[in-house]
Amino acid sequence: LGSVVAYATRTKRLVLGVEAERIISAECAEQLALGALELTGADLAVGVTGVGGPDPEEDRPAGTVFICAATRRRTRMFEHTFDGEPAEVVRLSTLHALRHLQGVAMDLHRGG
Repeated sequence: LGSVVAYATRTKRLVLGVEAERIISAECAEQLALGALELTGADLAVGVTGVGGPDPEEDRPAGTVFICAATRRRTRMFEHTFDGEPAEVVRLSTLHALRHLQGVAMDLHRGG
């Protein structure tokens, strides 16, 4: 039904309703996913936030990624640490986000 790519903290807050103090956090990933559900009316969504690198952010090392896969009834949170250049961190984050979203979709299909 739609997507939001929100790199700027201001956009995360204004468009998706993120209130988490730390943007690189499980709480923020969950709020991104729930904000996307609300904004689009979708049955499932994924929120991803992290540090692509090469430098740390918010005292988190490069490669730290939080992913939340959500339905309207349940959220599943994942924390990853990926090695590599920023492009590789983004690639691995995308791959894992899709895998986690697939798992939540399967749960939804089974009635969970």
